[in-house]
Amino acid sequence: MGQDRLRSRRINARVLARIIYQGKDWTMGGLILHPMKEIRVIVAGEHRPFVTDLLDQVNATGYTIIGNVSGKGHHGVREAHFMFSEQESLEMIMTVVPEETVEPILAGLRPLFDRHSGVMFVTDVAVSRQEYFGKAPKH
Repeated sequence: MGQDRLRSRRINARVLARIIYQGKDWTMGGLILHPMKEIRVIVAGEHRPFVTDLLDQVNATGYTIIGNVSGKGHHGVREAHFMFSEQESLEMIMTVVPEETVEPILAGLRPLFDRHSGVMFVTDVAVSRQEYFGKAPKH
């Protein structure tokens, strides 16, 4: 790939990041993209119902669960255990929500993280169909 093309991609990535941070809609590749928040929660499988119930309570329109997550963190290496119960493995629950839904989710997860290990990540994302994620389209 040529230097000019690489430089152009880096500039576009910076511009895109700035636009997402500012919370504005923009057009890319003919699609209108809308800023949202992605939340990823990694907890022991036994705590999955706590997280999914919370997401249902705050009216998150959906979530994705990835089981048998492994990795290394504060408590050392955690291996995926395909042979054991889901209760003993780590699971990642991901959802995309409007920004105003993040605070209630964080508040709801606090009691879980006060008593149990786990992590949560909140990132800026852009979606093409905001109505799929609980936000009415602008007309």
